[in-house]
Amino acid sequence: MIQVKHTIIALLVFVGLSSAAQDLLPQDSTYLAMLHTELKTVGPQKSLIDTIFITSCQEVYKVDAQMKAVQTSDLSEDEINLQILNLNQKKKDMRESRDLAIQYILTSEQKVIYSEKIKPNKPSVLHFGMNHDRASCGVCKP
Repeated sequence: MIQVKHTIIALLVFVGLSSAAQDLLPQDSTYLAMLHTELKTVGPQKSLIDTIFITSCQEVYKVDAQMKAVQTSDLSEDEINLQILNLNQKKKDMRESRDLAIQYILTSEQKVIYSEKIKPNKPSVLHFGMNHDRASCGVCKP
């Protein structure tokens, strides 16, 4: 009986996440799919990563909406710039927290793949601009 309850709860959570995953932006859906493919996630680990990622995306989307509201507000330009700066930092912190939470549930083999293919460390000197793909760069790779 307890197993049946857990199965039903897991199914409801999965259905809820599936519908929430449909609300992701295309680039976020692609990133999540790539994450699962590269890390070869299965079962509970896959569900945990989905939960962490989708929840984080929803929070980032809320901050994006706040940014749009600030940009169209009647505030002074200095106040708008300050609030946008703070909101950008908030988004950065949220993504860093998401990445740490995901890394926490990975196996040691998956952590190596994550650090090499998905989130390589930034080089000490930035080059080739801000939209540079560090995972594919011959200079950034050790």
